Amino acid sequence: MARIPDKINSIDGSKEALKLVVRITDLWFVGTPNKSKQAKMVIVDFEGDQIHVVCKADQLKCWKANLKENSTYVMHNFKVVKNDGQFRVCEHEYKLVFIGVTVVKEADLHQLPFKEFRFVEFGNVVGGNFVAGLLVDIIGVVDQQFSPLLYIFGYCQFILSWILFAMLDDGYLYLILMNGEVLSCTLWENYCMQFLAYLNECGNDGSIVIILTHARIKDAQEFRERYFGFPLHSVPVKLDVVCVMVGTISKIVMDSHSWCYPACIQCHRKTDIETGPFTCECGKDNDQPVLR
Repeated sequence: MARIPDKINSIDGSKEALKLVVRITDLWFVGTPNKSKQAKMVIVDFEGDQIHVVCKADQLKCWKANLKENSTYVMHNFKVVKNDGQFRVCEHEYKLVFIGVTVVKEADLHQLPFKEFRFVEFGNVVGGNFVAGLLVDIIGVVDQQFSPLLYIFGYCQFILSWILFAMLDDGYLYLILMNGEVLSCTLWENYCMQFLAYLNECGNDGSIVIILTHARIKDAQEFRERYFGFPLHSVPVKLDVVCVMVGTISKIVMDSHSWCYPACIQCHRKTDIETGPFTCECGKDNDQPVLR
């Protein structure tokens, strides 16, 4: 008689000989280039409950080819540990770790649910009504009316405005922009470059809807401490802009207060020659003096 699968919401750390029937809804790999990596994933069962799973480098060699996002599996035997890391991708109290006796078999289980976004409301983020360290899904419209896009060295920052969805029977999707709620969002490195490439490709064709998954909510602790007790009307509003200036040095002006001087390229002895070839007292022929 086949064993009845365990439910994700029943995992409480009391046993590790689990049998789970699940779909991998999110799969990503972490680690430095040319070094060992580990796989992290989110799995969901028939009830729609989720749990975070980790396959470390020693086990990933065996299972990497078998793990695919959106595929369905029957999985057995994990180490069950507390989900108390710095950043958590699921609300579940525990997470699962692949071990030597873990078994993963791909199966045709199309009835399992696909990824379901669990969007956090802007008002909860702004009001501080969130669980610290829990990564969230969020959706919004890039609203450059409030703040222009800033970009420097693989970093960009923009404003998201809250939107509501209304899906009609004919399949048309209407976006309702709620300008009363805005969030400042930051993308780094590859995500920044992908976003900027998309902006350059699309131009001004219309509103850009952004979905962020596993996004970190960063508490504005420093800002709160600085302005604690200040009435809102007394807080100065400033716009900080980061920019890069690119130019060519055409001439360096030297005077009696200069911090540099023309010198021999070999002995670095000061010379009165500012331009042109000269022979230093050390015997070195110089095409031009160098600045020291």
